[in-house]
Amino acid sequence: MFQRLFGNTPEEQLTYLQPRILLTALIIVVGLLAMLFGGSGDWIIVIAAYVWGWNFLKNWFGFTTIGAFFSGNIAIGVVLFVVYLIVGYVIGLIMFLIGAVRYIQLRLMFKR
Repeated sequence: MFQRLFGNTPEEQLTYLQPRILLTALIIVVGLLAMLFGGSGDWIIVIAAYVWGWNFLKNWFGFTTIGAFFSGNIAIGVVLFVVYLIVGYVIGLIMFLIGAVRYIQLRLMFKR
């Protein structure tokens, strides 16, 4: 499963995951600090989920541009786009959790 998601070898997976994990951790810390000081940090954390989910959605559903949603009926396009964003957020959270677990496994494996 991990080969299909993050790369063929453990080295490729670590290379793929390391910058994304570090960037996501930084985004989550900034979002939590913004929420702590009364800002709107929850939107920053939502963006972190899309960093993980957008590529998977694009590959699974085959939409290469946002305009593909609105090519027929604009009302149906808006509904599809909102559903696409919600699914992207959920998949992004799941991919982040799977990626974080795999990253920890790889770090422990290469530490030995």
